[in-house]
Amino acid sequence: MVAIACAREKFYLAILSMARGEGSLKTRLFDAYLIFHTLRMEDFPEDLRNEFAEIISKLTENETPVDDEGIVQATLNAMSDRYAWCLIEKIVKLYDEISRKYAIELLKNDLL
Repeated sequence: MVAIACAREKFYLAILSMARGEGSLKTRLFDAYLIFHTLRMEDFPEDLRNEFAEIISKLTENETPVDDEGIVQATLNAMSDRYAWCLIEKIVKLYDEISRKYAIELLKNDLL
């Protein structure tokens, strides 16, 4: 239960960061990534692990960084805004699923 609470909190902060953040869409997506990238697969219920892995994979698919940019920044630089919006939607949907499962766990444990 602690792991899912951590994942929920980090995704909440990531979404808040994207909503309140300044800069381009890709800049806000990068900032969100910095918040949740430390999560591990074990922090998610089994049925949500693939969704998390897909988000991480899509943010790290460009393995040819230029100069001192990292893989994530290189991926974002090569990404269209439309694709970035799709990733943001995936992040929001994953947060929603995490929150639902977290609430169910709270109800099961009579913590709500």
